[in-house]
Amino acid sequence: MASQTGLVLGYNGVHPFSRVNITDRASVQELLRTLLDPLEPFFSPLKARVRCPGATAVRFDQTASEVEGICRPLWGLACLLGGGGEYHGTKWWIEGIKSGTDPDSPEYWGYPRDNDQRMVEMCPLGYSLAVAPVIWQSLNERERTNVENWLGNSINEKNMPNTNWLWFRVFANLGLKKNGGKFSQERLDSDIEHLNTFYRGDGWSNDGPEGIHQMDYYSSSFAIHFLQLLYAKLAGEDEPERAEEFRKRAQLAALDLVHYYDKEGRALPFGRSVGYRFAMVSFWGALAYAGVELPKPLTWGMVKGIVLRHLRWWQTQPDIWSPSGTLTIGYSYPNMYMAENYNSPGSPYWACLAFICLAVPADHPFWTSEEEYHGDVIPKVKPLKQPGHINEVTVPPNHYPYP
Repeated sequence: MASQTGLVLGYNGVHPFSRVNITDRASVQELLRTLLDPLEPFFSPLKARVRCPGATAVRFDQTASEVEGICRPLWGLACLLGGGGEYHGTKWWIEGIKSGTDPDSPEYWGYPRDNDQRMVEMCPLGYSLAVAPVIWQSLNERERTNVENWLGNSINEKNMPNTNWLWFRVFANLGLKKNGGKFSQERLDSDIEHLNTFYRGDGWSNDGPEGIHQMDYYSSSFAIHFLQLLYAKLAGEDEPERAEEFRKRAQLAALDLVHYYDKEGRALPFGRSVGYRFAMVSFWGALAYAGVELPKPLTWGMVKGIVLRHLRWWQTQPDIWSPSGTLTIGYSYPNMYMAENYNSPGSPYWACLAFICLAVPADHPFWTSEEEYHGDVIPKVKPLKQPGHINEVTVPPNHYPYP
């Protein structure tokens, strides 16, 4: 457990993450808590920033790095709270949001500029506001205005990269909309309409406009498909046609993406930002969250198996942690060659996307089904047209490319 002095693993130390017996929803909730607990000593005095151990030469300022440190774990916390779970440190994040969005606070997060990294972190904050009512309910009128100004007004008037980043602005507005805050429906709609131009068919969206080809986990588990499904869930009653289109795309993509996961729980490591580790599996939990009807021959037992086996495989990788128990930059061990120029020490906590399954109700067949292995019923080899891959279901262990 974490304490004021932090979790110290030491030589041959075993992280609590690896000790959890992953069998059901409650055990995955506990798994998430082992990820959040070690962050406690790294919160700033007013809780607005988390300075994870380590240093990188990122393209943005130190404050933005520490905003990553507090906001990215929100993906896990919000899913836990949204699914009815509890965490003893929830108050840390609530206090941090209050002081981070207060322009009079010494720990103010800062007003973002064009193409600012802070915009990325507005996405988990927006989602958290949408699914965890305790956050908005804990704010007084002035604090709500601060959140509206920082989360809504600032991002709506700035330029953004012509990529999956546009989804981050969608969720900033959606989080405010869900709570009756000030938001821009015009901006929200225009961003989704533009993001739809990235769609290439067969369920796949490119991460950008015509003329470039970027189809990796950002097209599925890290951003585009993941956020389409979250949007379908949260806005589906108001926009049924848009939600249904996003679900249909996910059904098509699922029959391709299933080829990325083997019987041991490993995912194919390719593309950008593989240092986000178990975020690679978040697409599958999002299918359940959004109420997608699985395409044949997939079953919820297979989907559950993909997710839980993947988390178990990461439990066998003891070198992904710093001595303080926080995630490092790398893949199966700390490796700065894996770092992108946008990876700060807090960046790896985008991995918390994997815990979207905790927002799925306990009585959903994702949780009530017995685990199954998908490789016995899908084609052993399949050409994936849109990303341009030829995938085998099973990768021989001796040839698995550990970065």
